Amino acid sequence: MGHRLFDRLVRLARPTIAVMKGHAFGGGLEQKAACEIRVPMPGAMIALPETRIGMAPGRPETQHFARQLSEPALQEISLFGCAIPWSRHIARS
Repeated sequence: MGHRLFDRLVRLARPTIAVMKGHAFGGGLEQKAACEIRVPMPGAMIALPETRIGMAPGRPETQHFARQLSEPALQEISLFGCAIPWSRHIARS
């Protein structure tokens, strides 16, 4: 059901903006990835904790991460489930 909501966010004709205050873990991070513009507040953290218990992130929005995160940041959150500060996020060129 969550993936349908995220698909609607991606397909909206208007810009979508996500303000990141605090932690964006799991589905919350996937929701932010579905938005076009992300505005992080100081101290914002990102993670995919489901990988720590052997589960793969299941929603298609995780494909957005490959375009939005630097390679090291992507590996840390998707392979190891680490929480990292958004300030370490570096967009790939």
